[in-house]
Amino acid sequence: MLLHNFNGCKPFGLSVRQFAVVLLCQAFLLSVGMAQAQSQSEALPADQKIREVAKLTAAASENPDELPSRLPQGSEVVIDLQPEQDSSRVNLSASLFVAGSPEKTWAVLVDCDHAMNYVPAIRECEVLQSGIDPHGITFDITRHRIKPYFFLPSVENIFRANYNHPESIEFYRQGGDLMFFRGSWRFFKSMDGQTLVHYQAQVDLHKRLNQRAEMRRLRRDVPKMLKSLRKQVENSLQQ
Repeated sequence: MLLHNFNGCKPFGLSVRQFAVVLLCQAFLLSVGMAQAQSQSEALPADQKIREVAKLTAAASENPDELPSRLPQGSEVVIDLQPEQDSSRVNLSASLFVAGSPEKTWAVLVDCDHAMNYVPAIRECEVLQSGIDPHGITFDITRHRIKPYFFLPSVENIFRANYNHPESIEFYRQGGDLMFFRGSWRFFKSMDGQTLVHYQAQVDLHKRLNQRAEMRRLRRDVPKMLKSLRKQVENSLQQ
C-alpha cells in the first residue's frame, strides 16, 4: 500500500538535505514498483486464458462432471483484475486446480493456523465469533492483521464468512481498516478428483493509496495465495 505523499513536493523551498531525502524516498518507491512489475507478466495471463477459465467456472456451475482436469496450458493461476470506473474499488477473480477434494480444500481454507502459511503478509489470524444465525447459516467472524510493506503500519481486516459446506464461502467486511471488502470462494470437483478453486473479491484500495502499486501487489499476491493454499492442501493429504 504505497502512499503517494510526494506528489505535492517541489525542490523550491526545501533545503538540500530535505530534497535529497525526497529523492531517495521516490527512488525507493520506484524500485519497489519495478520489482513488482517484473512478477506481473508471470501472474497475469493473456486475456484468452482469462476467458477460458471463466468458461470453466461457468461450466462447473452447470455440470461439474464435465470439468477439465487442468487450467489452460501454460497457466498455474488464471487471474483477472478490473478496476471500477471512477472508483477506488477493484474486482478480481482467480482460479487454479488443487489435487484434493473440496472437503480437504475447505478444511485448510477456514483454519487460522493454515492461514498463517497461505495468506500473504499475514501476521495474526483470530476467530472472534462462531455460530449459526437465525436463518440457519453457519458463520465465523475472523480478524486478520496484515503488513504488506515493512515501512507502513499493519492493516486490520475483520470479516464475516458464511459457510455452505463444501460448495462455497461468502465473506464480507465487518470492521477494520479496509473501506470495502466482500467476495466468495467456490469449489468444483472434477472427475479425476481434483478441485477447481475459484476466488472472487471486490476490494476498496482507498483513494489515498498508490493505485498502480496496489494493482501490481494484487497481481503478485493473489496467485501467491492460491499456490500456497494448494501446497497446504497437498501437504495435509500426506499427513
